[in-house]
Amino acid sequence: MSQPANLVQFLTIAKSCEIWRSISSVITTVTNEAQFEAGPNGIEFRSKDQSHEVYMDIFVPRVVFQQFHCPVFVKFGIRINEFSKIIRRIKSRFPVEVCIQDGSLFVTTIDTFFCRYKSNLIESRPSISPLKEMAFDTKLVIGADTLSAILDDVGVFSDMLTLKTILRPEITTIFSGVNDIGAAVVCVSPNNGISNILQHTSKINISEGTYPLWLISGLLNSVAGVSDYVQLEYSSGGTLRLKFLLLDSVTLHFYVAAQANT
Repeated sequence: MSQPANLVQFLTIAKSCEIWRSISSVITTVTNEAQFEAGPNGIEFRSKDQSHEVYMDIFVPRVVFQQFHCPVFVKFGIRINEFSKIIRRIKSRFPVEVCIQDGSLFVTTIDTFFCRYKSNLIESRPSISPLKEMAFDTKLVIGADTLSAILDDVGVFSDMLTLKTILRPEITTIFSGVNDIGAAVVCVSPNNGISNILQHTSKINISEGTYPLWLISGLLNSVAGVSDYVQLEYSSGGTLRLKFLLLDSVTLHFYVAAQANT
């Protein structure tokens, strides 16, 4: 199935398409064109959506692939919607090869028959710098399915999510959404029956911030089934960081700027 390694700039072979399916699904939540940077250690993707004040950072280590060939630094851009359509056509149980050769992206699989897709790369854009290290006051590590259900409840009344964590009498994070006709409030604490909380900490007595609920829900939907837990970190009035581990190997950081309360 694979091309001779010395004829390609970049080549990966995965035992199934789930890795690429998860990555492309996540990226489409913020952009239609994806700019990747690959090197000997793996693949990086960063994107910043100025209009929504969203920043995404993904790292795919080389060890997740059965075969990985990228001896030198390579930048390449693809139409992520087009790539997603290709990946969705491949059955999960079949291996898939993704490579770059002569200015084109090739996706090859042996399904019920041999199939090879070719698409032109798009022009590479200047790299987006990684964000500076941030400090957060509050951290909650919770089951992704549980968080998704909480957001669905809050979304009945609002497309904005307000988080408020209080430290006493016991640590509690309140998820709420309010509009002119009503409000939805969900409280998460050690004694309210939610079992799949791995960590719940805060350095200060109160942290509070408001964020676009629809954006966070869209991201959660895109990783459904491939990430068991999500780590939320925030400080009052500051950026919300969500961290996922996709398929136990791919690291995803998603940063959402706080919104002004109205």
